[in-house]
Amino acid sequence: MAMAKVRDSHLTYNGIRYFRANSEEIELGSYGEKRTPIFGTNYLEVYKNIPFGKLEVEDVVTVDIDYSTTSESDLSVGGSFKVLGVGGSGKVGNIYGKLRSGELSLVKFSVKRGDMVDAINASPRARDKIDDLGNDARVAHQIFVVMDAKLAESMTSTTNFDVSVDKGDINVSVAGSVSKGGKTSVTLSEKSTLAYLLLSLVWDSKSKKKRTKIKSAKDDQWSFS
Repeated sequence: MAMAKVRDSHLTYNGIRYFRANSEEIELGSYGEKRTPIFGTNYLEVYKNIPFGKLEVEDVVTVDIDYSTTSESDLSVGGSFKVLGVGGSGKVGNIYGKLRSGELSLVKFSVKRGDMVDAINASPRARDKIDDLGNDARVAHQIFVVMDAKLAESMTSTTNFDVSVDKGDINVSVAGSVSKGGKTSVTLSEKSTLAYLLLSLVWDSKSKKKRTKIKSAKDDQWSFS
């Protein structure tokens, strides 16, 4: 079973290296320029979030952490972040300890590459700005968050998700499951992201003057360069 290895600069899961720097500003659909500073780690410098008309979440999965390679200091890099499902402020005490004890869970939310491409093409202003940002333009399409373990169990017990966007916040709901017929929801707001994966976009033309839409995308993982 694949486990996540958390470092101060990145998170590795299933062989994929996720970014951590500037994660407090990242949400699903955040876009901007990927920065590669000489000193420091690579990160997404957020310009805006895609104004989704409709968003399809592909899956929500609980991920175990490899504590033999993950330290408390690695996990806490970047300061405090919101823990979902624990009250208004999202602040808890020892996040590392509560993850190890099972009170909290690490959860990954994903949007398919093709669905993200469709969402960008359906938002001309966002698409044009991404074009203006040039070859370093990137979009976040997968994120890791920490949430209450019982909430995580409800969220990951189905593959049918109801997604809505309210004032920029993405709300993901599931019906029934362990919630005994009720509706379980989580809001993926800013300052709740622990790590993220980026998309590099492929346009329909190499000539900037002839570009009309994005035709595909590929994962862009964290690296040293």
